[in-house]
Amino acid sequence: MDNAYKTNKYRLYFLEIVGVTSTGLTFLAAFVLLSSECEINFIWALKSLRGLFLRANVFPEVIVSDRNLALMNAINFVDSRETWDFIMDAWGTVMDCVECDAFEWYVKQFKCVCFATTIIS
Repeated sequence: MDNAYKTNKYRLYFLEIVGVTSTGLTFLAAFVLLSSECEINFIWALKSLRGLFLRANVFPEVIVSDRNLALMNAINFVDSRETWDFIMDAWGTVMDCVECDAFEWYVKQFKCVCFATTIIS
């Protein structure tokens, strides 16, 4: 999985998901235009990818990425958490913040989680 930013005419993040067959051939599994690099967008993309498989319990055994922290966190969350839990955790960090400087950053992260949208749904 890899994503590129502002390289298309819409200036959106382009997430490309590629698979590899047992014979070593690569194929395009999916691509997504994302409004931001928030974890919630990656979670949505991975859950949508999972929906493409014939069986619900099938998911890639190996995922290779470019060490994008938001994507890595989304991979960890995709099978173990629901979106609502993720939003509530973000809200909890806002409410628990005691430093004024950090508060603004936590509010920005919370907005990113709540208002993350994709162009293609």
